[in-house]
Amino acid sequence: MRIKLVILDQNEEYLERLSTLIRKQYMEKFELNWFTRLEALDQYVKKNNFDILLISDVFKDYQPGKGIKVYFVEKAGITKINNEPALCKYQSVDNLYRQLIQIMADHGEDIQVQFGNTDVCGRVVAFSSFEGGTGKTTMAVAYARKQVTAGKKVVYLSTEDFPVMNLIFQGKSEFGLSDVFYALKSKRGNLSMKLAGAVQTDPNGIYFFSDCVNPVELQEMEGEDWGALVRAIQEIRIADIIVLDMPGGISEKNRLLWNQADVVAMVTKYDSVTQYKLYEMMLAVNTLDNQENHGYVRKLRFIGNQCDDFPINAEIGITTGNMLGCFPYKGICRLDEAINAVLSDGNSNLLLKL
Repeated sequence: MRIKLVILDQNEEYLERLSTLIRKQYMEKFELNWFTRLEALDQYVKKNNFDILLISDVFKDYQPGKGIKVYFVEKAGITKINNEPALCKYQSVDNLYRQLIQIMADHGEDIQVQFGNTDVCGRVVAFSSFEGGTGKTTMAVAYARKQVTAGKKVVYLSTEDFPVMNLIFQGKSEFGLSDVFYALKSKRGNLSMKLAGAVQTDPNGIYFFSDCVNPVELQEMEGEDWGALVRAIQEIRIADIIVLDMPGGISEKNRLLWNQADVVAMVTKYDSVTQYKLYEMMLAVNTLDNQENHGYVRKLRFIGNQCDDFPINAEIGITTGNMLGCFPYKGICRLDEAINAVLSDGNSNLLLKL
């Protein structure tokens, strides 16, 4: 979807610079027309439809009668004039784009949008475990980076109670999961546009969302809410792959997301305690499969971490077909170093089997 943006401002030099930047950085996002005279704008408005009119507050008495009117002001910090939204002229084009998207999300509840140009809705690859410390997040990020290198568009989404998105990824947007969750839970505004306005791209090319302002917000997200969020990301077709970094265990929330996943990568270590827990978990998963007939075991793939080998146990569903391989122990504690170690390992291509 291209947003039909119209701008009215008396500063022609400023408008020329702004339009050059918009067309250079967001040509696929905007259809732009700008004017310096009210009379010319009025003639255009009478004959054409548009989504947003950015208008200098010098012309505050003008009412277009259609679209969303947003005041374009000189001073930062002004968010409303006459109860209508306002934006500062002097900010980065990226911030301007995101704020316009958020305004459209708040005012355009019935607009159906598709911001990406992928041909698929987004294959869901979930990473999980049955205890902490297995290297699940390390593998999930390494997988995402590997797929981006292979030319895929990837969205990374953590459903953990205490995610580390802001530690892993670098972004500058003032919008994040808090804005998305509010739209989702309150059912106010346009969720797909909130997503498009909040999603960021880290230097490695991975799409992500900043962590919530307060982790308590995550406690209010039920499994069905996460499922609705995943479907909304699929609907805007922004990515080929959606990576879910999930908490451990087989809670109801996790199982609901397993149902949506195309594959579930189970990251595990190889020691006596881990093996016992894995055996117990697989017994539970097999029991649930028999009771609910969701095919959980069929979706599982196993990745050994910090070990050179991993035993096959067909009795509980770990076979040569779903055990992808192992990454050896390298004594690395920092997350960024661990991710790079996985990517530089000779076995890193096994991640592409997911």
